[in-house]
Amino acid sequence: MVSLLGLYMAAVYAPVERFLDHNPATSWLLSFYLPHFYRSQVAPLNVVTYIMAGILVWFTGLWVFFYSALQVYGAKLTGGQAVYQGFYRWIRHPQYLAFMVLPVPFLVIWPRYLLLGMYVVLVVFYVNLAIKEEQECLRKYGEAYRRYQAATAMFLPGLRIERLFDFFPARLPKNAVLRGLSVTALATAAAVVSIVVATSLAKAWAVRIPQIRETSTLWVPFSHHDRANLAVVKRIVERDRPVQETLEKLRAGGARSFYVLVIPWRAAHFFGDYEGCLCPQQQWNGVSAEDYWVSPSSLETPHKDFRSLLFFASGDPLPEGDHVLSSLLRQAGRWMPSCMVGMDLGTEQVVSRVILKKACNASCSTLRLPLL
Repeated sequence: MVSLLGLYMAAVYAPVERFLDHNPATSWLLSFYLPHFYRSQVAPLNVVTYIMAGILVWFTGLWVFFYSALQVYGAKLTGGQAVYQGFYRWIRHPQYLAFMVLPVPFLVIWPRYLLLGMYVVLVVFYVNLAIKEEQECLRKYGEAYRRYQAATAMFLPGLRIERLFDFFPARLPKNAVLRGLSVTALATAAAVVSIVVATSLAKAWAVRIPQIRETSTLWVPFSHHDRANLAVVKRIVERDRPVQETLEKLRAGGARSFYVLVIPWRAAHFFGDYEGCLCPQQQWNGVSAEDYWVSPSSLETPHKDFRSLLFFASGDPLPEGDHVLSSLLRQAGRWMPSCMVGMDLGTEQVVSRVILKKACNASCSTLRLPLL
């Protein structure tokens, strides 16, 4: 982390994220509009697919940008004329398109509302910049550039989406300050609309995820394949007295509700997995467990039967209504990881119990990644 990125993360990103996370009015911006914790049965919706597709898209955008930039700046250095070859043969703004494509992988791999809003603002400003530059090109190159405009799409080959923007140049103020304020207001409005749409999609998605709701507990599988095991897992927990005593201890400490995530072997969640259940005596996520018990036979549990249960506790009751899970994820700052339970589905026995230290709860960003 001894790098410019490390400096940025420590000096800019982390303080801003902490501020947003600790303010109830803004903490929802750090929530996810796609169920990042859930592994769908549909292959295109798996996180691994997201990552592989994201890497491909990111490098494609990077290549388009550098290739187009070399064309333009190469022509400037050699005293050449306007560039009409390469990607400029098909679209008029390949560099700006690349800048719009580069953040897309982050919107599906790390789909936070804050990033979505920022991305929409970025797109609006790049479109405005492209329109402004085209006005300058028309003044400089005249009819030649007008013919180029007529023959070449603005951003997407064969799709003349720029016709949607034709009314902007005539209606935006000529004054630079007023124009900037107008574009900012437009970008803000577009970001708000995109967040509202994303919220609606998140609700529609979350309600279809398998889950069991009780008065004070919500059970959710990490993998769609575990949908049939939720009832079994719940039954095993309910009849294990030490686990119930642990939960009662948490309730006595102020917990009013629990969100339980059921994680298969090797399906490492960003906060807990099988290692946290089987090796709690080691430093885990930066701290040691407050108390733990591991059965001597735990390592003999077949991997296909092993499940880690991560209990997030909250001092608030479960949200009301039909969209409990989506509401819970938007209120992520109120839920703290409190204990883990390892179990063997084959024998229907609990094989490990771990109570997390309060220091861990206080230093970690609950249903999100630990903050720097």
